Amino acid sequence: MRRESIPWGVQPPYRTMKETILQVFKQILALAAVGAIYVCVRRWDTLELIRSVSFIASSFSPVFVAILERHIWQFFFALIGLTVLSRGNLWSCGINSMNVRRSLLYLLGFYAVGTVTLAVFAASSVFMSVRYDLFPIADRLLVMTIHWLSSPVADQILFFGLFQTALLKAWDDKIKIFSEEIPSVILLTAMMFALGRTGLPHYASMNFEYVAGYGVGLFSGVVYYKTRSLLTPMLAQAFFFGMPDAIHIIAATIGHRL
Repeated sequence: MRRESIPWGVQPPYRTMKETILQVFKQILALAAVGAIYVCVRRWDTLELIRSVSFIASSFSPVFVAILERHIWQFFFALIGLTVLSRGNLWSCGINSMNVRRSLLYLLGFYAVGTVTLAVFAASSVFMSVRYDLFPIADRLLVMTIHWLSSPVADQILFFGLFQTALLKAWDDKIKIFSEEIPSVILLTAMMFALGRTGLPHYASMNFEYVAGYGVGLFSGVVYYKTRSLLTPMLAQAFFFGMPDAIHIIAATIGHRL
């Protein structure tokens, strides 16, 4: 007798012991694959290929170049993983701008909440005091590139485009937050994003850093799940983590110290 197919994302009414064991095994394999990819990113970073280029090594500070190199490896492994996962159809895994109108509404809402949040953080003096006036112009440009381009692209494609997509194939349960049902996997990918995001620290306390990262991660995971687009999460991350440093860098460049 043929079993009736169950739509994706709908919890089946029951599972036999064999189905439960197979599901747990599938989840373990998905987590192992995600962990292996992240280990590869961190291990290949030690090759220091970009830092071996004399022009780059002499033009920028080592810490900024190291962050940029890790983003490049994240992007490299994420694209390979997405290509395999989607069988070459990268557009199905968020490398697109589907549902632009809905995405922009999410983005405008994030900008409004993010602006207020950044203002509160700035008023409470939890931002780290980075003396950008002590860095050469080349380093300031590289920091801007990291926060506004390489970090959002590499982080979002790796943690949400690849990791969230892969884990969603193994977990089908959902939770309800503010009357909205979302996959429980998003809570996990948001935590991975908060802990593994590559970038310069923004706050005087790492607790603030992790809380801010988790908040942006939740937003990114939910928006990607609802719109199938990574464009809005990329722009949101660039704004939230790039705006404070952009203001300080511009002020340092024109000779004004905040």
